[in-house]
Amino acid sequence: MRLRLIPRDTGFYEFYCSQASLAAEAAAILESDLRTFADPVGAANRIREIRRQGEELRHEIVVRLDRTFVPPFAPGEVLAIAAALDDVLDLVEEVADRLAMYHLKKPPKGAVEQAVLLHRASDVIVEAVDSLDRPSGLRAYPALLRAIEKEGDSLFRRHMRRLFDGGNDVCSVLTGKDIYRGIEEAVDRTDAVGRVLDGIALGALPGPAWRSSREPILGTETESPMAERSTPGRNSTAICLNRSTASAQSSYEMFVP
Repeated sequence: MRLRLIPRDTGFYEFYCSQASLAAEAAAILESDLRTFADPVGAANRIREIRRQGEELRHEIVVRLDRTFVPPFAPGEVLAIAAALDDVLDLVEEVADRLAMYHLKKPPKGAVEQAVLLHRASDVIVEAVDSLDRPSGLRAYPALLRAIEKEGDSLFRRHMRRLFDGGNDVCSVLTGKDIYRGIEEAVDRTDAVGRVLDGIALGALPGPAWRSSREPILGTETESPMAERSTPGRNSTAICLNRSTASAQSSYEMFVP
């Protein structure tokens, strides 16, 4: 067993927990807004403020990583977690903004059902992130998030079919499509968080076979767990920062077995 000369900086865990809590809070506000639809503008403003706090947290993570010699994970993984959590919050804000901008009398019929799934997934993320300092306890959460995402896909297709079955005016079809797709993208992004966490949990498993196959790709954007579902322009900050942390990665590997 090799001795760790420099301890890992575990302060990142607190930032991740705060990010996850903000995303869950925003999802709860969105669900409540869709149920009552009493004040969509007010709900959008509240979520926008939560989003601002999330941006500050992500910035603090980037700054801390730049000043940390031995982070708890590889630099690319540190940024990937922050980016995935931030994306969930970003997409919730987009949905809330659409609900406020469209001046709808009532939300699309299936939106509440989708929002319930999003809220549930956000709560799972809160529990999962709380286990980051115990990677062996992470393994159950990605499967839960994947199951919710699959349920969300099924809901999205069903509601879209109903939307286009007839009986709806053009405006209702267009706005309903935007709302349904926006919530679906947010649910998809929770699964992306799960895939990032799953990669970290797998990386914590003992054994030289896994480590030898994994180490050369740490910190590269092409192997990012979120690459499969990335949308154009999203996570660009994380990709650029991953490139800038290449030198830090070599130092990291000198002290972390």
